[in-house]
Amino acid sequence: MYVNVPVLVIGPVATPGDVADLHAYAFDVCDQTGAPAVVATHNGYDVRHFSAVYVYGPTLSDGVSLDPVAVVLMAEAIAYGVDLVEPQPLILDADCEACGQRQTLTTVRDAGTSEVFCLDCRGEAPGCAWCLEDDETAPILVDGAWVPLCHPCGKRMGSEIRGGNAPHFAV
Repeated sequence: MYVNVPVLVIGPVATPGDVADLHAYAFDVCDQTGAPAVVATHNGYDVRHFSAVYVYGPTLSDGVSLDPVAVVLMAEAIAYGVDLVEPQPLILDADCEACGQRQTLTTVRDAGTSEVFCLDCRGEAPGCAWCLEDDETAPILVDGAWVPLCHPCGKRMGSEIRGGNAPHFAV
C-alpha cells in the first residue's frame, strides 16, 4: 500500500530548542504514521498540499498564548478543511504489544481484545517513500522533512545528501 502523502507538523518555533522539539515530534509522526512529515518553521506553507496537519503543543482551543506560525497554519487548516491532528492525551499512550514501539500520536486498540498494535505490526505500513517497496522503514531527515525510507534507500540517500544530489521530498 503506497500512501506517502506528506503531513505538515506545526508547533512552537521561536527558539532553536523549540525547533529541535518540533523535529523530534515530526520524527515520531513519520515513524508512527509512515507518512513523510514536513517540519513547519515558517508560515509560508500551503496546508492544502498536505494530507493532515499535526499539532505539537497547545492548540487554538486551549486558550493559551500560541506561537504565531502555529496559529496561522492551524487557522488555515481549519479554513480549508485539512485534517488537524491534535496531541493525544498522555494517558492514552501505550506500547505496541508485538514490538514495544511507544504509540504517542493515535493509539489504535484492537476492538475485540483492546491490545495495542503499531502500524508495522498491523501490516498497514505504507513502505519506503523512495523505492515504494513494502519494506521496514526508518525516518530519515531529507530537505526539512522526515521521510520513511528502507535500509538500502536510507544508505543511498545518505550518500546522495553528502554529494548534494538528494531528491526534494518537501512540498
